[in-house]
Amino acid sequence: MLERLIASNPWWMNPTAIEQDPHIRAWTDGPIRWMPRIAIEIDLSLPGIYTIRGPRQVGKTTALKLMIRRSIEEAAGEGVMYYSCDLDSDPDAIREAVQTAKRLRPGVKRWRIFLDEVTSISGWEKGVKWLWDNTDARRDTFVLTGSSAVDLMRGTDRLPGRRGNVLRPDRILLPLSFPDFARLHGVPPPLMLRPDEFLNADVQDELVPLLAYLPELEVLFRRYLRVGGFPAAVLDEYASGHVSDSTLRTIWELVENELQRQRMDPVRAFRVIEHLVRALGHPSDWASLAETIDADRRTAEDYARLLALTFVSVILYKADPRRPGPHLRAQRKLYFTDPLFAYLPMRVRQSAAAPEIPDLVENAVIMGLFRCEEQPRAESFLIPQALFYWRSKSGGEVDALTGITERVAVEVKYRRHVGAKDILALTRSFPRGIVVTQDLLDVQDRRYPKVPAAMFLWLLAGESVVPGR
Repeated sequence: MLERLIASNPWWMNPTAIEQDPHIRAWTDGPIRWMPRIAIEIDLSLPGIYTIRGPRQVGKTTALKLMIRRSIEEAAGEGVMYYSCDLDSDPDAIREAVQTAKRLRPGVKRWRIFLDEVTSISGWEKGVKWLWDNTDARRDTFVLTGSSAVDLMRGTDRLPGRRGNVLRPDRILLPLSFPDFARLHGVPPPLMLRPDEFLNADVQDELVPLLAYLPELEVLFRRYLRVGGFPAAVLDEYASGHVSDSTLRTIWELVENELQRQRMDPVRAFRVIEHLVRALGHPSDWASLAETIDADRRTAEDYARLLALTFVSVILYKADPRRPGPHLRAQRKLYFTDPLFAYLPMRVRQSAAAPEIPDLVENAVIMGLFRCEEQPRAESFLIPQALFYWRSKSGGEVDALTGITERVAVEVKYRRHVGAKDILALTRSFPRGIVVTQDLLDVQDRRYPKVPAAMFLWLLAGESVVPGR
């Protein structure tokens, strides 16, 4: 362990050695690069325990290394330790690594401790808990990542009262959103709006001159629907114009590994993803999913929940008409967290299940709203609390109701011409709402403005990245 620890922390001897770290070098040398806001905004000066969750290959280790570089620059008097747990199996390895680091540098009074892949260790939280309870580690800052979002969530649940007084200790790192994708390709959004602000007359007037950006945005949006926001996929497309088969296989293999870790059958999970592609945007129940995977209803629900917990999908529930929150017995919709997941059946397994553009657009809108309203709540991938779909007793449906205190209705009609009949479910049931179209911007009816999908998503607020520097 001592050899690994010293090799992993060359900046103890030379602070500039962080610039030669493989992840930092790959980030620095990339043709385009970006920095997740969590790498900038997490307050590392306060004692506490942060976790960073998210799908595999989304850049969690790179985010850690960027935080280490930041720590070396801004806190020269503090210890900075990085340790990857992927070769360990005993929670005591965490205790030993931290205490060994402190023995090597006895003059350091406070540490920033970055533990990568902690979920490689079953019961990892026991090591962190022991340090917090029995040593001076409660003055330190811990940042933990893990490839198993399930195990990371379970572990943090066993650390009550030991997280410190930090803001939002559990963070989510997702693939790039569309406004991030546009920002990296030279078209930064001039506004960042919440859904209800699109219903403000002054804001609607500001949209009109932004039509000049629409042709370029539509090109970028079509690219985004093919590529998504995983770093490897974005770099593939930037270099060659398409996402390589090897990148897609890697993403699927990592999903498979997590499923096997949770003792689930990857074949059945693949059928769930196929079902999701075919049913994208349409309500379904666990019984129909169970039939697809040749299992009982409870097993189908378990697979859908696991895909949500591993950040492959989001489960969208119908709004409960009787009380705030989801109608848990009603049919639900499943959406992908990133467009690239929708291509896995077709590209990796040569399945006939192929995504349609209007469905991918609806998926992108739902995830844009999710990032805006739900991302700060790490548990929301299982049961969102501020985003639902709506259906009337007569069968009329609206794609999204978003917001906690005041809900905003959003209907996706990805077509060039949208008439009054196309949005009857919206106008009959809600006094105001947003209509997301293909390329039509019409704000004459202030109650139901029509906004092109690329423009709507470009301006939609949410946690974002900043261009690398």
